Amino acid sequence: MEDIQLYISKGTVLRLEFLDLVHPTLVHIKADHWNFIYQLYRDDKLIDSGLFTPNYLIIEERQLLIIQEYDTSILNKENIKTDQDLVFNLRLFDFSKGKTGRFSKLTGGNFKLEKLVDSILIFHKKYQDVTKEFEVNINEINMTAVAER
Repeated sequence: MEDIQLYISKGTVLRLEFLDLVHPTLVHIKADHWNFIYQLYRDDKLIDSGLFTPNYLIIEERQLLIIQEYDTSILNKENIKTDQDLVFNLRLFDFSKGKTGRFSKLTGGNFKLEKLVDSILIFHKKYQDVTKEFEVNINEINMTAVAER
C-alpha cells in the first residue's frame, strides 16, 4: 500500500504512512471490507499515536486537517469479526495553533466529511442504510497540544 501526501498549507506537508490492514474475520474475504490503517507523519516524526483511515478533509486557508481515526481496538484483529466491531471518531488537527482534538464517535459505520462553513464542520454519519447530517462548531472541540514523536 502506498503512503499518501497531505498538503495542509505552503510549507506544511504531512504523510499518511501505511501501517497495516484489517479484514473482519466473519465477512467473506472477497467482500470489499478491507480497513487500511495509517499513521500521520511530518518529515520523519510521528504526529501523535493515532491510527487513521484515508478519509480526510483539508482546509488549507485555516491549516486544518479533519480525519477519520480508528479506536485502538483495531489493533486486536481477532476481535474484529464484522464491520460493527469497528469504532471510529473524527480528529481535528489545527496546525496554525499546534492543537488537536477528537469528536463524534461512531461504531460500525463511516463518516462522510463535507465542508467547513465559517467554524461549522458539516459531515454525515453512515450506518447500514441510514445517513444523518451533523454540524459541529470546531471552536467548541476540546483541544490539546499536537505531540510529535
